[in-house]
Amino acid sequence: AELITSALGSRGGFTLARPMEKITLFDVVEAIEEKGSLFRPTGLIEQVFHKQERAANIGVTRIEQTFNESEEAAKAKLRRLTLETLLKEIREDYV
Repeated sequence: AELITSALGSRGGFTLARPMEKITLFDVVEAIEEKGSLFRPTGLIEQVFHKQERAANIGVTRIEQTFNESEEAAKAKLRRLTLETLLKEIREDYV
């Protein structure tokens, strides 16, 4: 995800590829977590409520909408929080 760079040798190691104020928590999460939605329909609701197909479809749609809205809100918050800000908050709470 081009968040870190590495160098070989006795002075080698890992460093951030960008300044901390340019890396958001969303960048980090996106780099290490599986892509895709939190909600993955399994078909269970439709199986359980097979005699009420319309109600089951409405329920699945509503659940999916709720997960999508929650996920978008979380992503927006993660996009606003940079590594620099996070480190400052940790330092303030630690002292």
